[in-house]
Amino acid sequence: IAGLRNRSLLARPSRTVIPSSQFSFKLKTNPSVTLPVLKGEQSLGALQIELFEKLLPRTVDNFLRLLRQYEHNKVYRIWPSMYIETGDVTNQDGSGGKSASGRRVRDESFEVKHDTFGVVSMVSNLNDINSKFVITLGPCHFLDYRYVAFGKVTRGIQTLRAIEALGQEGGEPLAEVRLGKAVFHEAAPYTIMLADGHGHQTESVIYQPDRHY
Repeated sequence: IAGLRNRSLLARPSRTVIPSSQFSFKLKTNPSVTLPVLKGEQSLGALQIELFEKLLPRTVDNFLRLLRQYEHNKVYRIWPSMYIETGDVTNQDGSGGKSASGRRVRDESFEVKHDTFGVVSMVSNLNDINSKFVITLGPCHFLDYRYVAFGKVTRGIQTLRAIEALGQEGGEPLAEVRLGKAVFHEAAPYTIMLADGHGHQTESVIYQPDRHY
């Protein structure tokens, strides 16, 4: 029995601190947000938005920390075939906006392009973002290198089309449209591969972040 115990101990991967070159991790999916939309008191459905957190962590963090402030926020611009705009948490009309921290948040990356329907992008003003964001209703290449795209609508296409139907040229909504209470969905757990310190054995460890917005 003692021999079996010794072999069992030898077979276990090392728990000592190891160099970063001996481990790797992979985030299997991105986090997402479900965003209900209301026309007056009538539900238009909900948008599920995948967030590109690995590519734009600072931008996504700012957006997530604003979720509670987005509740009841007006969709104050609906321009068919172009985009909708919302997220002005200070003035509700596009003239304001404030970052989650109240401080400047610099543009992080322009890697994601506005090349299709349903791209979610932070409005940028003088190289800073605040709380305002747009969702494209078609390709909007004129927004590339101007606004910071950080997500995409993966579910709720019909809801987005219903919002679009309430717009007109110039962007003035034909009816009052507001956001509901958002629900945050954490990404799938991290899979971390740990070496045993000798380059032989590895161990898969699951790490589930615990965040609430």
